[in-house]
Amino acid sequence: MEAAIRWAPGPNADTQRFLLVDVAGNSITLNESRTEQNGDLSSERVARYDKVPNFTAFDWSKADSSLLALGLSSGDASLISINADNHTISQLRLFPIRTQRKANSVAFNVGRLLAVGLDRVRNDHCLNIFDVDVGKEPHTKLCTGEAVSSVRFFPNHPQEVVAAVARSTIRLYDLRDDNYFASGGSTGDPTISIWDKRWVSNASAANPEGTASLSVLDLRPAIDNSQTATVWSIRFSGLKRGRFGVLSSTGAVRLYDLNSHSFPPKSRIVPPANFHGGNPWSGTQYVSKTHDLQYPYYDKLHGQDESTRVIAFDWIADGAGDGQSMLALRLTREVNLLHAPKPQVLRITARDEVALCREDISMIQPRHMLDTAAEEAIEAKRVLENRMRPGRRSISGPHPSRRSVDLRPLNAQTLESLREPSAAMQRTKTWLQGNAEPTVSPIIKIPQFPDALALINVHQRRCREGYRFDCSRNKQIVKDDPILERLWAIISRLESLAANGGMVSETMDLSYFGVQGIWNGNLGEGRNRVLPGRGFSTSGFDTTLQYLVKLHGLPALEGLPAKTLNKRLLSLELCGWCFSREGIEGKCTNLIEQQQFYRAVAVALFQGHVDLSLNMLRNLTRNKYILDTGLGALLASATITQDQRDMCKWMEEDAADPYLKSMLRYIAERDWHSVVDNAALHLSDRLSVALRFLKDSEMSTFINKTTATCVGAGEVSGVLLTGLTETSVPLFQNHLMRTADIQTVVLATSFACPLYVADARHEMWKDTYFDLLQAWRCFIERTKFSVEHARRSVRRDGTKMITPAVRQIGLRCVHCNGNLARSAEEPGQKATMGFESPSPVTPSTANPKSSQQAQRIADASGTVCPRCGRHLPRCAICLQWLGTPELTTVAPRKPKQAVAVPAPATLKGNEEGKIAQAAIAAQKTKEIDTALSRFVTFCASCGHGLHAHHARQWFAKHGMCPVPDCGCLCGVRR
Repeated sequence: MEAAIRWAPGPNADTQRFLLVDVAGNSITLNESRTEQNGDLSSERVARYDKVPNFTAFDWSKADSSLLALGLSSGDASLISINADNHTISQLRLFPIRTQRKANSVAFNVGRLLAVGLDRVRNDHCLNIFDVDVGKEPHTKLCTGEAVSSVRFFPNHPQEVVAAVARSTIRLYDLRDDNYFASGGSTGDPTISIWDKRWVSNASAANPEGTASLSVLDLRPAIDNSQTATVWSIRFSGLKRGRFGVLSSTGAVRLYDLNSHSFPPKSRIVPPANFHGGNPWSGTQYVSKTHDLQYPYYDKLHGQDESTRVIAFDWIADGAGDGQSMLALRLTREVNLLHAPKPQVLRITARDEVALCREDISMIQPRHMLDTAAEEAIEAKRVLENRMRPGRRSISGPHPSRRSVDLRPLNAQTLESLREPSAAMQRTKTWLQGNAEPTVSPIIKIPQFPDALALINVHQRRCREGYRFDCSRNKQIVKDDPILERLWAIISRLESLAANGGMVSETMDLSYFGVQGIWNGNLGEGRNRVLPGRGFSTSGFDTTLQYLVKLHGLPALEGLPAKTLNKRLLSLELCGWCFSREGIEGKCTNLIEQQQFYRAVAVALFQGHVDLSLNMLRNLTRNKYILDTGLGALLASATITQDQRDMCKWMEEDAADPYLKSMLRYIAERDWHSVVDNAALHLSDRLSVALRFLKDSEMSTFINKTTATCVGAGEVSGVLLTGLTETSVPLFQNHLMRTADIQTVVLATSFACPLYVADARHEMWKDTYFDLLQAWRCFIERTKFSVEHARRSVRRDGTKMITPAVRQIGLRCVHCNGNLARSAEEPGQKATMGFESPSPVTPSTANPKSSQQAQRIADASGTVCPRCGRHLPRCAICLQWLGTPELTTVAPRKPKQAVAVPAPATLKGNEEGKIAQAAIAAQKTKEIDTALSRFVTFCASCGHGLHAHHARQWFAKHGMCPVPDCGCLCGVRR
């Protein structure tokens, strides 16, 4: 073989790629081809690689078009990377062999396996199967002392390989692993262990005492052990890899499906810290699915008579393509079939549709909700509150109707207690529309399904409600989630401080800085933080803080150290500290309206207004909002006795409200550290107390320690400390790993990225969020986000940090293929006959005929092509030229006259006023329709055009294109 050619799909539907391999010349050429309308093939070179090592075989990966395997003349297999950006050979991995000889054939499967067929040599394997992601040793070795001239994988069966062996036979090998076996526990121990026989001897020698399990996978317990149970039988399927069944002494039969995973060594990711306990998972085998085919005889829902329990089973292969079954022998010696579940037939699409795949495919669409996502979540929480059982009476909540509501985010865990079979089924039936009961009923029997449907489209609905860069609006949209509501309150304060250059001095820009950055004086990477022509210095930073404190008019507080006075004042402003009595009174009033009674009292106490705290306690007690516990007398006392301290301690133990606990502890100890160390309080309140009362050394320790804790746990309230700087990106990353709320992460980081922070993670998150918006068909919302983000990403000198996106769709003439839009670079330029950039025309050189024709085209701008002067296509409905209104909507011109429309207040009677308003609305609608008739609407799929109002009328009743024999579902793709 001197040369070869291989084809592969291209990066898009219109292009393909093919590879030209010159074995004799040791060169590889990557080309991109396109089929023209006349049937000819046009191609261009993408990349060429010369001086390739001597090879005798090659194969192009079916899974990754950038991978090419070469069988070298020495017998080694080389894995190289080919792409348009790299024009030199890049060897990713080399798979050496022990004895050198010629490589006859190499082949990829659809996964990551590579087969290499070699010439014959004594006492060595001639067919090696490698896993390109794991090591250099062969995954499987076959054909000892037999030459392999050709080898290939089956596309539909990637674990089966066919090889031409010894020039006379063709062999089929099954690569599925047969080294695993299972064992069950002893009597009364329902444990199953999966072992790998290749490692049993080594493991036993390494650990002779058997102090730790050396099995591949342990299932503890593998079956229901609410009553004493023993594993009676374990049998592998034989038809499906990794599937086995387990029988217990209670008659339970459970099905297990195992799977394994692997990662390339270079792309292994260190697992994040686990703050909930447990050990990291380091194994490659895991349980992908379990299913109970037979429940124990004592099960309350699915139980049966003990005399009919299953005592033995075995798998059968009946040749049916709809699943696998097993023979079950019961205690009565009756034999029947147990059917394994079919492959999953339910999927939820990105548009919140449920796809059912049984005999056919049916789509179930959700109803359009009338309320906002936050209102529905709050209603669900209200149901949860009403169903709470009355518990022990607490001094922080005397009335059952005023119990503190569970303010955790609505998720699958918090909805567990909401689950009610009848209510869940009713919610699901309401959610589903237009479906017969036999089709829907199997779905709504799944306990988790109704709650999943209630939560699945929260992020999409938030997006459609305007969840973008307006912090006040965002707080209203996420008012069901107090954690996110506090996040947007913090970002709102950062934004208001930075508005109109509020955080900019003559040398530095501290916009969106947090408390840690202000306290430590750290600019991070300093991206656009130091103004042009200036340099960073510690003294300059202190001068900037002094300037900002004066700019915002922050008054000095008594008792603050002079060395860090400006840092503390500016940080207190970030925390929402009220420097006036009127401000604290307004803040406490808002907290009382939100039914945060003890927090209102505590905030006034923390800011030194004891008299205000006493007044609020008295009013709240009189109105029966809180119990009279004598807290007011303790606050008013300058000193307290030991008995009173003891009383505060036991009252603190019985209190449920964290702010009440903090006040009682402070009264007993008279130490602000007890307030600062209470992690149940809002971070802004803890930080305010620390800035007001702690020493500088203690303050530095508290800020750094709390910031590290918030970043590690992904607590978004830590943005108050980190600000929207480089330190906040790891915080949002951990928050994303914990909650999967990529929407909030992208919106929050976009306030400072890329203007102040340059991090590749933000770009990756934004691209992922854009993919979600595309799947939700939120095209307008995506455009608004991009426009607002670009406006915010402008430096003080006017430099744009985000390049505007190029136009994705353009209308072109069907005759000359020219753009129908006029040039944006020269808006005043007149259209010409086929010239890209017309030169000035003088009277002496001008062609009168051409000038007149060009002038005619310019006068008809928007109705003809500006290059060739041809008309736009005709409307598929009325067959008139597009770009001009149809004749039925063109009314004869009349002289404009002032029409006196009586005001609704001057009309006689409400009915006449309503009629007049309806007439005005109808007139406006008619004017809009008339203007809309001048617009051009094209289908991006089939390319046919219509007048806009014709398209609206047609697709209101039809889904298919109005052009005969087109067949495009334009109305469905809207």
